[in-house]
Amino acid sequence: MVANGAGATTVLRAHGVLSGILADAVKGKRLAANPAKGVENLPRRTARRHVYLSAHDVHRLADESGEHRALVLVLAYTGIRWGEAVLRR
Repeated sequence: MVANGAGATTVLRAHGVLSGILADAVKGKRLAANPAKGVENLPRRTARRHVYLSAHDVHRLADESGEHRALVLVLAYTGIRWGEAVLRR
């Protein structure tokens, strides 16, 4: 986590957008140089440990989900996202 609470990915994305905007300003001769180019001390992305349920755990969770059992199984085994599963047209 960065000091202000923003994650590394957020900071890197914001820096990339700002750097691109400033690069366009340099290209358009509005700035002499891009001050965002070559910035040091940007945070590094850290790999997060992914935790997955075993098939046994999925079935236990589904069984405890009552009327939502089928939804739990669909989400666990198809890889679709929540919004795709509950999308109503």
